[in-house]
Formats: sequence, structure tokens, C-alpha cells
Amino acid sequence: MVGFLKRIFQRRKKTATYLNLTGKLYIGFSLLVAFAAVNTGNNVLYIVLSFLLSSMIVSGFLAVYNLRRLEVDISPPEEVWCCKETPFRVFITNLKRFPSFLIDLWVGERKKSFPLVEEKVSGELPLRFEKRGIHRLKEVYLESSFPFGLISRVKEINLDREIVVFPQPKELKIHLFPSKGSFMWESGYLSVRLKRGDTVEGVKDYEGEGLRLVNWKVFARLGELYAKRLSSEVPIGEVIVDLNSVPGDNFEEQISHATYLVLKFHKRGFAVGIRYGAKEIPPSYGWEHLRYLLRFLALV
Repeated sequence: MVGFLKRIFQRRKKTATYLNLTGKLYIGFSLLVAFAAVNTGNNVLYIVLSFLLSSMIVSGFLAVYNLRRLEVDISPPEEVWCCKETPFRVFITNLKRFPSFLIDLWVGERKKSFPLVEEKVSGELPLRFEKRGIHRLKEVYLESSFPFGLISRVKEINLDREIVVFPQPKELKIHLFPSKGSFMWESGYLSVRLKRGDTVEGVKDYEGEGLRLVNWKVFARLGELYAKRLSSEVPIGEVIVDLNSVPGDNFEEQISHATYLVLKFHKRGFAVGIRYGAKEIPPSYGWEHLRYLLRFLALV
């Protein structure tokens, strides 16, 4: 469908009109009535033909007005993953005095229908991206066959919305056997430093430190997440993922495995960093740091 819509706008026009099947049948029936009226001179047939032609003219005017002054916006979620359907929030704002009807919003191959657009409507539209990195939603299409379904009116709207798609995580089996106390463990692609023995002095606001540092007793009592405040505030664990050495048949598979490792250790409460070539992102905690790592893996 999108390929068909793009062919309509090959001349870079913002709006276009095309006949659908109902419209073609309608025109064929009108021509048949016109041929019969001319050959028979029957006044009733002329009246019917006048009604058919006037209905077609009214349909054209209403179709043009129906798509006027409509604005579209798309709000992506916080996380968009490669090869996974993600619900986007779409909005249509009507700046006209009268409402619009039977509006279809096309984004890529996906369509969201709105039967009635009075002032502002919203809905969810699942989108899927097959590659990581930056994707741009350059244009979307509004389509409507209002009022009689004879013609379809299409309007192109430029958005130029930038979306960062995180890599698809793929499981990579690892085996860690930490001993008591502090230790260093290294492999070809992981450098893990684990410290134990820190005493808990109290609690603090939870900022994505990981499940290991959540104070579950306070959560059970208050119903809110708080993190343990350690005596030295030294991270319990640090890990650096060496992207240069992560196993994989190709670079994209290495990226997917590295993404899995970053998510796995973050979930376990480790401070996570990445090493790639001469660049190294130091280990740290928190959701913002995790998003920074995922963005790095998406764009590298």
C-alpha cells in the first residue's frame, strides 16, 4: 500500500486523488445511464443522471475539505528495539471548524484508522524496525474515502522525526563463580570486578541501581523502591564489556551479544561499561547510563 501511495506522489504533490473500485463502478453506471438517456430521450433517466453527476461533484468537494488543516504528530516510547514491534503514540489535530471523518493514518506499512476527528484524537500504532541505528520518519500519509467511498483522497505530511533503535539482544551464555570477598575475573570479552563486605548504613532514593541494591524490607512496608546506602558508597560490582572480543559470526551478532551482556549485568546490579577500540565508557549505574550504553551500541 505504501508503494502505491508513493507512486501517487512521484510529482512531489502534497495531495492526490484516485478512484477506488466503488468509484469506477459508479462512473461506469453513470455512463450507462447517460447512454440510455441520450438514446431514449427519457426525462426520468436525465433526472437520474443529474443526481449521479451532482453526487460525484459533492463527493469531490467534501473529500477535499475532509483532509484540510489536519496536523499529525508521532511520539515514540522511551525504548525502541530492533526486530520487535513497539507501540508508538500517534496524534491527529483538527484545526477546522467542522470534524473530519474516516481518516486512515499510514506510517510505513502500518495503518491506524480514526472514524471521527473532532479536535484532537490519539491512538497506538505498532511499528517494527529491522535494523538498529537512527531511523527517520520522513513522511506519513492521511487517506480518506469520505463521504461516499467513490474516491480516495490522500495527503502527504512531512514529519522528519528521528528515532534511535536499540540493537536486538541475543543470549550469550556465561558462567561466573565469584568467591567470598573482592576479586577480579577476566575473559576475552568481560572484565568483572566484584567487591563485597560493605555495610548498609541506610536507604536512599532508587535511581536504577539494580535489584541487588533494592531494600526489599522498606518496599514491603512503604510500597516504594529504595536502594541500600553502603558505608563507602563503593559499587558492589563492575563489569566492562569488550566489544572487540565479544563472540559472534559477524559484527551485528557481536553487537547483539554485547547488548545482552549489558542488560544482564545491569539487571543484576553491576555497574556496566563498554570498551570498543581505543574508546572506553567507564562503568556506572542508573537508567540514564544504561540508555547511553544502548545508544552507543545502536550507533557504533
